[in-house]
Amino acid sequence: MDDERLLLVRRGHGPAAGTWSVPGGRIEAGEPVQEAVVRELLEETGIEGVCGELVGWAERIDDGHHAVILDFAVTVLDAAEPVAGDDAAEA
Repeated sequence: MDDERLLLVRRGHGPAAGTWSVPGGRIEAGEPVQEAVVRELLEETGIEGVCGELVGWAERIDDGHHAVILDFAVTVLDAAEPVAGDDAAEA
């Protein structure tokens, strides 16, 4: 959130296609959580940032999958407008 704004992306693929959410995705094997946060932000929006503190979490269990969703505050390093990339249809 920046000046009362929260960055959202519209999912382009997967079970949540078409829905709006904060940027995010899976952690790669051996990847630290904080690095995954920064990588997913860059992949989905083209924006560089620094991972901050954990601000919330949730679980989603459906269709035989169990996901634990971690939400972190991120400090944006540039003022560029977000550009949808990776699996985001819109940012």
